Amino acid sequence: MKKFKTSALILCSISSAFLLASCSNNTTNHLETKTKVSDEQTSNIVKKPGIEGYVLGIRGHQMLVVSQEPKNYESTSGTKEFYNAVWFSNAPRNIKIGQKVQVWFDYMLESYPGQSNAEKVKVIKSKSFVGSKLTEADVIKKVVHDQSKKIKELMIPSIIIKSIEYDKHFHRFTVQIQDLNGKQKWNYQFEDKQ
Repeated sequence: MKKFKTSALILCSISSAFLLASCSNNTTNHLETKTKVSDEQTSNIVKKPGIEGYVLGIRGHQMLVVSQEPKNYESTSGTKEFYNAVWFSNAPRNIKIGQKVQVWFDYMLESYPGQSNAEKVKVIKSKSFVGSKLTEADVIKKVVHDQSKKIKELMIPSIIIKSIEYDKHFHRFTVQIQDLNGKQKWNYQFEDKQ
């Protein structure tokens, strides 16, 4: 029995020595270096924005961003034209209705429009129209303002700006609008008063 205890004690001592040797500085430095490289590689990966679209609503420190590009989910949910729309908290103070933005975020609450927290917001330079002093952002701001009564009457959360056309001969804008659900579509025209 004494021989067994001595053998067990020697075996434990050898095992401990082996474990300590395997956790030496060289191995630890190797693992730390590997982790650092992995962290550097991860930080170099450029994360794409979660949404690109127009700011179509502002309330407090929140902004509503609606994508102009539809996604086709016809094969899964039956929705042929789905436009992503998200209310973001943490909106920049200088953000304005009509601006086109890219927004980075981590999560989204499953409502429609969705809800999330903006991690990063990049404003995209507004397009101009030949023959007009108005920019794309100016036109969208006017449309949202002028169509707000119709939006309330239709009881829709927001609109989608499908297209903006400018006729420089007649100095007239035509904006194709749709409700978020895709049930109502209409054109809104106004004169470019310069």
